[in-house]
Amino acid sequence: MATLEDLRTLTVEEAAELLGVRAEAVRLFVREGRLEGFKVGRRLRIRPAAVQEFLESCRVRPPITLPTDRGHRRPRGSLHA
Repeated sequence: MATLEDLRTLTVEEAAELLGVRAEAVRLFVREGRLEGFKVGRRLRIRPAAVQEFLESCRVRPPITLPTDRGHRRPRGSLHA
């Protein structure tokens, strides 16, 4: 059975405030399929869990760095690796 929290939805403006973007950006994210939304009558609504999922999908991870091999240096003037 669904709880009241499961049924809670956000307006586009509330979702935009949580994400720190304009309402137009939220509508674009929904249109692009990046943020799950649904229509209730003529209004677009977003579940709080969908906002959380969207944020997770936008997570930036540090790039993978490979160790450098400092023991093998080319002699000066050498053009070949």
